[in-house]
Parts: sequence; C-alpha cells; structure tokens
Amino acid sequence: MPAFWRAWLYQLDPFTRLISGMVTTELHGRPVSCAPAEYNRFQAPANQTCGEYMAPFFERGGLGYLVDNATRACEYCAYKIGDEFYSTFSMSFDTRWRDLGIFLAFIGSNLIILFLASRYLNYNRR
Repeated sequence: MPAFWRAWLYQLDPFTRLISGMVTTELHGRPVSCAPAEYNRFQAPANQTCGEYMAPFFERGGLGYLVDNATRACEYCAYKIGDEFYSTFSMSFDTRWRDLGIFLAFIGSNLIILFLASRYLNYNRR
C-alpha cells in the first residue's frame, strides 16, 4: 500500500478497531508455544551454546524464547506471550474499550445517516 494511503486510511478504517479489540482481548497474557514447524532454526557460532549466543539479544529486550539453551542447533520461537505478537501491529490491550467505542460510534453514525437519508431523500418524484 502506498505510504500516502497507509498513513491515515488504516487508522480511519473501522475494521481496524474491531480486529484490534478482538485480537488484544483474546491474546493478552496468553502463553505462546510454537509448533515444531514454526521454529526458526539456526546454528550458534563455534564454541558457544544457543543461550550464550542469544543472551545479548534477550538482554536488549528481544522477544520470544529458545527451546534449548545448551546446544548449538538453536530453535527459536519469535513470541513468548500473545502480547508480543500484536504489539508488532501497534495494537494495545489498554485501548480495547476505546476501539470498541470507536467501532460502535461508526455503526451508530451509519444508522443515523441511513435514517436521515431515508426520511428526507425521495427519488420517486416525477
């Protein structure tokens, strides 16, 4: 999507608010366990274990977890809890009620516009 549209259209879309509220409510605080096919596999450098190699990454706030710290064949899962997943999409659990309010205001405003249009617009005149 071009940057011009992405800057404001994403925030204007009411579907964004609906999805944000549903995703954050469902995934908040939920532990994530990756399936074996979802692991990112790589080799640690020589003379280092996975835990030693990845320690600086996790110390600087890196997300996810390692399956086994003691080996050179590393299996990394990108998320440890559900909050880490939706934070990459700029969603927040703290704004779920605000998002619901915005979505309901969108529905309400559409119903008001529909009522007013059906009341005052008449295209059957000849």
